[in-house]
Amino acid sequence: MKSFLLTMAMCLLGIMPMFASAKDGEACLTAGYSTTVAIGSAYQRTLSKATGVNYKWTSSNTSLFTISTNNKNQCTIKGVAAGTGKLYYYCSYYYDGYYRTMDFYYDITVKAATVSVTSVTLSQTTINLKTGETFQLTATVYPTNATNKNVNWSTSKASVATVNSGGLITAQGAGTATISCYAADGSGCNNTCTVTVSDPTPTAIEGVCEDSDSGFSIEGNTIVFTKTQNVQVYNMNGILEYRGVTQRIDNLPKGIHIIRWGNQTKKVVI
Repeated sequence: MKSFLLTMAMCLLGIMPMFASAKDGEACLTAGYSTTVAIGSAYQRTLSKATGVNYKWTSSNTSLFTISTNNKNQCTIKGVAAGTGKLYYYCSYYYDGYYRTMDFYYDITVKAATVSVTSVTLSQTTINLKTGETFQLTATVYPTNATNKNVNWSTSKASVATVNSGGLITAQGAGTATISCYAADGSGCNNTCTVTVSDPTPTAIEGVCEDSDSGFSIEGNTIVFTKTQNVQVYNMNGILEYRGVTQRIDNLPKGIHIIRWGNQTKKVVI
């Protein structure tokens, strides 16, 4: 009886209780977007027959979500920032000659808004490399607060230039390749870099092959390296005779050859 009289007094004074006795539902929305929360259909039918209806919807935290529009049956809320809170509903009314109340709450979850990528830029859009050289290409994703800043890399011609998951380009052979960088968030944003690779022409010829630290040995007309190398072999006219990743080169013709691997260049006589 005391509780009833207290509630009656609060309603007459225009004061709605700031607590709720029962959970009636829940809702999830994204920051910046809106959704509608409605009381149960049975409650709506009751209120359609009631008189003296006095209701109020209240946000537990307006920094998380605010109330846009409302009526006795439903309320539209708008997400502001990620977090969880409660939406309170209180209603007093007369029904079948009695004063009655509804006192509910709804659990509200606001998710952070997804920020899509709008553009991808590259540190270089054209690169010239020699076979065997590498270059670190850097991608920048905009806006800086994009939800997913990851990118994927690909090459149009792996025989000319390859690229790893971090944007490191390795020149494989003479020609032109396009390195593409795509935003991983599915926005479709991308950018490209044109890589032109040329075979190096030996300019500094060091010694003859027999020095002990040359990194290879000659066995007849075969060159054997101490380990697998990315090798180019030229004749004295600068014409490419062999290119590949190997530890030995067989059946070289007699004469003088220029051997290049890594950052070394040697002249050998077969």
